[in-house]
Amino acid sequence: MKSFVTPPPRKTTIQAPQPIAIVFAIADHPWVDNANGAAVRIAMTVGRRSDPASTTEGRLLSVTREETGEYGEVDVALAEKLGQIHADLSVGANVATALGLQATSKLSNRGHELGSAGFIVTPQTSEALGFGSVKGLERYIREYRNGRDLTDSPRGVKVIDVNGLTEEQLRTNLPTIYQHLFERVKPVRDVNRMDSVRENWWLHRRAREDLRASLAGLPRYIATVETAKHRTFQFLDASILPDNKLIAIATADAFDLGILSSHLHGLWALAAGSTLEDRPVYVKTTCFETFPFPGDDTGLTPALRSSIASLAEQ
Repeated sequence: MKSFVTPPPRKTTIQAPQPIAIVFAIADHPWVDNANGAAVRIAMTVGRRSDPASTTEGRLLSVTREETGEYGEVDVALAEKLGQIHADLSVGANVATALGLQATSKLSNRGHELGSAGFIVTPQTSEALGFGSVKGLERYIREYRNGRDLTDSPRGVKVIDVNGLTEEQLRTNLPTIYQHLFERVKPVRDVNRMDSVRENWWLHRRAREDLRASLAGLPRYIATVETAKHRTFQFLDASILPDNKLIAIATADAFDLGILSSHLHGLWALAAGSTLEDRPVYVKTTCFETFPFPGDDTGLTPALRSSIASLAEQ
């Protein structure tokens, strides 16, 4: 009987892919399809293999003027920039490669994720639950803000937040709130597939202990809407609970508000953040935690710091 010996596997060498550098790009150019009548925007890029140890200079063109002709064609004027073209089709500082800073690593957090609209109450309902008449209830029924409240007029609603209480403590010490949540939150939570959400039905979907710890002891904090066409920052009183779509920044210093509201930080946030459709998204890890606040070594004098803080307070 013949025996067969399996030959050893062949050794193969896999070479690392050679990087590609963008040598020509137009980030936003009109494109008209005369046959179908479509008018869209396109980006055009040309790349070539490059040496990882060197910087490849490219040509970046941008449209500065557009005129539609008699037959639907578009005549454009272009401006040129020379330099290394980054993945976001920009030339200049590569903000996308900025690393997080320890000084700001634990200051920003997303707001509270309720997991049920039953936690939100109107002023009338909050009064019926005892707000304003039962001492200490303001710890558990708080002012509430979401993105629309910040960019428009606040709705005036409040939110129930009984974090830290067991079900038995809630039923014994705050029976009206317990009954409200039992009727409006528990039925929704009973069919939730997550055990922790279903079993802790009287609590918010996420405890946000990191946010609570960062805001503890502050009289106010800075908030911005995570996804918004226009980037604005404002102070919120510490008693106000921020929604999940807000970014809360744990500082009460008006100087910090002034720096975040500056044109420079706005440009940084646009370059380092992302987009949802046509709206910029303020990603806290890339927009805030990487942003270098000015210090004494940047020409920041006590007088200038005081001036920035004063303007921010206004």
